[in-house]
Amino acid sequence: MVNLLLVDNRISEHTKIVSSANSTTKVVVIDYRHDTLETIKNRIVDLKTKERFNEITNVAYVAHGHNEQRFKFVHDMEPCVLRDINRDVSKLSSWSHVVNFLKWFKVVANTSNFDFVGCRLASYASWRTIFRHLEDETDLNIRASDNDTGNVKLGGDWTLETDNINIKTLYFTDSINGFTHLLYEKYFNNHGYTESNYSLAGCDLFN
Repeated sequence: MVNLLLVDNRISEHTKIVSSANSTTKVVVIDYRHDTLETIKNRIVDLKTKERFNEITNVAYVAHGHNEQRFKFVHDMEPCVLRDINRDVSKLSSWSHVVNFLKWFKVVANTSNFDFVGCRLASYASWRTIFRHLEDETDLNIRASDNDTGNVKLGGDWTLETDNINIKTLYFTDSINGFTHLLYEKYFNNHGYTESNYSLAGCDLFN
């Protein structure tokens, strides 16, 4: 079994997450400012060819959780609407790029599970609606956390409560214990972004 981490490079200490991947987990770091969905897919294809594997059972997108107005994997994509999504389901069409991206994993790598690894996403009604939509459209199992994700001493854990699965051993070695943050919080990262309480990785508010 091969798993894949897609790690947003705006996470404070994202290199610790990368270096903590276990022997069955491959890693692609997403450069939010410069990557596109196509460059990410190309790098995954190159990785599959180089390391000679075909299937990726579990894919985890690791980023800071948020409940802001819109979402993006990378800067160069149309924003996906979160605000008022439960009152206007027509806005689900704005998620077509994400739907197609996730479908690609199903087709190219026979992926079964796509994990959104970030704080509290499943606690928000808007995100729960999105997760149901993604499952319906992609035939993937979408998993997420409804509480804090990350360092245990700060109150976090690595359990995705939607499916009651602890992903710590699925993706990581015990080195992940050295990750000293939660996947939200105030921080100032090496890209010069000062981010507020729910850090906005995946949310294009930096123009």
